[in-house]
Amino acid sequence: MDYGQIVKQPSTSNRSVKANNQHAWWQSITTIAIGWTLTLSILMIGVIVGSTAIALYWTTQTIAQRHHRITTHLLAERLSDNLRQNALALTVVARHPSFISHDATQIQQVFQQYDYLLADLVAMGDIVLLDEHGQVTASYPSDAELMGQDYAASSYFQILQIDISYEPIFFHNNPSPSGKWEGEVAGIAISIYDESKQFRGCLVNRFYLGDQQLGKYINGFEDWSGETYLIDRLGHVIFHADKTLIGSSFDSTPQIEKLHQSNKTWSDVVQLEGGNWFFISYAPIKESGWGIVMVESWADSFRLVKQTALFISLILIVGISGITMLTLWATRRMTNRLNLLITQASIVASGNYDTQVSLSRISEIQELGLAFNYMVRQLRSYRRGLQEYVASVTNSQEDERKRIARDLHDGTLQTLIAIGQRIALVRDALDEQPVAKSQEQLTEVRGMVTESVNELRRFSRDLRPLVLEDLGLVPALFYLIGRLQQKADISADLEVEGEAIGLHQNLEIAIFRIVQEALNNILKHAQASQVIVTARFLPRQTILEIRDNGKGFVVPQDASELAHSGSFGLMGLEERAQLFGGDISIQSARDEGTIVRVILPHKHATTSSG
Repeated sequence: MDYGQIVKQPSTSNRSVKANNQHAWWQSITTIAIGWTLTLSILMIGVIVGSTAIALYWTTQTIAQRHHRITTHLLAERLSDNLRQNALALTVVARHPSFISHDATQIQQVFQQYDYLLADLVAMGDIVLLDEHGQVTASYPSDAELMGQDYAASSYFQILQIDISYEPIFFHNNPSPSGKWEGEVAGIAISIYDESKQFRGCLVNRFYLGDQQLGKYINGFEDWSGETYLIDRLGHVIFHADKTLIGSSFDSTPQIEKLHQSNKTWSDVVQLEGGNWFFISYAPIKESGWGIVMVESWADSFRLVKQTALFISLILIVGISGITMLTLWATRRMTNRLNLLITQASIVASGNYDTQVSLSRISEIQELGLAFNYMVRQLRSYRRGLQEYVASVTNSQEDERKRIARDLHDGTLQTLIAIGQRIALVRDALDEQPVAKSQEQLTEVRGMVTESVNELRRFSRDLRPLVLEDLGLVPALFYLIGRLQQKADISADLEVEGEAIGLHQNLEIAIFRIVQEALNNILKHAQASQVIVTARFLPRQTILEIRDNGKGFVVPQDASELAHSGSFGLMGLEERAQLFGGDISIQSARDEGTIVRVILPHKHATTSSG
């Protein structure tokens, strides 16, 4: 008989594995790894690009606003410094005593004398001297057409005439009726007083607001891509590179009006007509009451942000493509090893336990390979042990059958033959001997029949526990304890906790056989003097514990080694426990006795227990 056949599995398992692999390709590690990599990568791109764009947006807006504010402030300071220098130069010239007399010859000499101070003042316009009546008495550069023109109605002349002060004032008004100027005029005026502080006129520096020289002061930043406006106290544009915008009002925009009225340097992002967004900053020119307004398109400022976000996106896409290719290569390495394990597992499933897999350098797969090789060795050892166990059980069955046949032949059969012969003798002697003698002989025959019946009952008890069927599980266990005490000089006790009610018949037989086999092992091998059997009947499981004080043994790590060492009884206990989904543990050491603990769940078993 080939005992190896009992542990072989059908070869169809290999075909089912291959079929599953063919139909579940989308569940492969490669597909899942690439899918998760792409999903996480896309999410990462979205998060990184989104967060970067938001960070760049707020950072750029903050920097742009600060840049606008600083630029506007610097431009206003530069223009303010220029106006202060011009006012100081005009004040120095106006203090010359020749201006009190309004002598044209002397005044021209003074202009020539202070030419180094007046060069910047006349670069954008001219200088005129007005007498106490507001008429032009001199000009620099000299212009005959200006002589005698009346500026008494000018706002700056009226202010200086009333306000006795040596402080210069800044003004902005329309050009004179002569038409000399083709645009609006702004300037600086300072009063002239004699020694008795009588108003004797004023010295005026006028400059044309459309002059390109003024634009150099206002549009002097080469990196500026927006537009710059010079506005007066009322919010009107008094200078812009586009002359058509001069005279327009900024106070129609609430944000600009607010900034203008605050008289502080500030910047903001506003939405102007047309729905477009702009950076607008304002800085006051304190000496004049004017202000600088700088305007730049929001889209122009954020062009760099868009380019940066696009560049980052491209870098991330390239990087993620590389990561995807690397993931594909890595998963291929892993799946090749895993596919090899699957192939080897199919070979093992077909019944070949001599295969081994080569180990990978990937630690996890290496551990899996080690575990697989260990499992194969365990299966090989378990199959060998199982073969030995089955052979032992089969031999035991054959020996038991031979014993029963021998006992029946030598005992019961011989007794039945003798009974038959005695009955024949009594029958033949009925007519020749007294009835009392025949009755005595029949009584002897009846005793022989009774002895045969008892012998057959003993055989029946050995083959099937009738006491279990007749009395129940707990009395049957006490019966086993009693037989152990009869066979050997061993003190044995049975401790029962709970009630053995509602147990399945197969489970009762399994409990009986486990205790019976454990006691037989103690009787044959343990050399024990004391045995304690504990049976705990719980609502969902039964716990058996058989404890002896015998010589003990070294418990192997693998149950299959029990068969190699000839401990077929203990292996039989494990097989019976596993048959009912139970668990067995053995604790033992040399000269310290043995404890066998079995846990059997209370589930209805359909497998018979013999």
